[in-house]
Amino acid sequence: MSNQNLENQIIQNQFIQDNLVDISRESIYMGFFEGCKILILAFAAGLFIRSIYKKFSTSYSSRDDYGNTILIVTISVAALIAVVKSSLALSLGLVGALSVVRFRTAVKEPINLGFLLFSICVGITIGASQLLFGLITIVFGSLSIILIYFKSGVKSRNSIQTESSIDTISITLPDNSDLNLLTNLILEESQFFEIQTLEDSSEKSILNLIVKIKFKNLNSLDNLRIKLKSNFDKSEILFFNSPIY
Repeated sequence: MSNQNLENQIIQNQFIQDNLVDISRESIYMGFFEGCKILILAFAAGLFIRSIYKKFSTSYSSRDDYGNTILIVTISVAALIAVVKSSLALSLGLVGALSVVRFRTAVKEPINLGFLLFSICVGITIGASQLLFGLITIVFGSLSIILIYFKSGVKSRNSIQTESSIDTISITLPDNSDLNLLTNLILEESQFFEIQTLEDSSEKSILNLIVKIKFKNLNSLDNLRIKLKSNFDKSEILFFNSPIY
């Protein structure tokens, strides 16, 4: 009796294994129009999120470049999910392949990380054909971004500062530099400035500041550069493009 049960169990296990192999080899065919619909919707959603980012983001990075990244990520994630859901074997293979991917560039600004996660979520919903939930995600996500933008007072602050003339500079000085002297030099050449970040590295013996600034005139940047060179040894200044609000 026990031998018979053992034989039955072996047969059942073999049957299950054969069926699992067959299932893993099967793919759900995705038609041409279905694929085009997913990619077109992902493209439209990516453009919308990109426009929201460029208009309501408070990032100091290049908004055009990061906005284009958001668009590409939305389309790529939607395409990836659409392929994965069509084949179990392919999905397992992609998990192994994508596990070796490493992103070496850190996302330093939390707002950029939030938009990146937002675009990934929308891409997943579109790729999985959950279009209604994807639409709800876009609506609620966009409303949250706009609400945070106005509640934080960014709009009122930008209207006071002549929006298109706000620049960002990075200043690197020796770690024993006088901050009071630095702020006085910046104040002489600016109508407005605000220190965004300050990094004091004892290991590198440097002091690095990211400053949001509105210069008085076209010569103010060069004047500030000369004053920094004359008052601080081994000073460095890096100028970024003006953010567009």
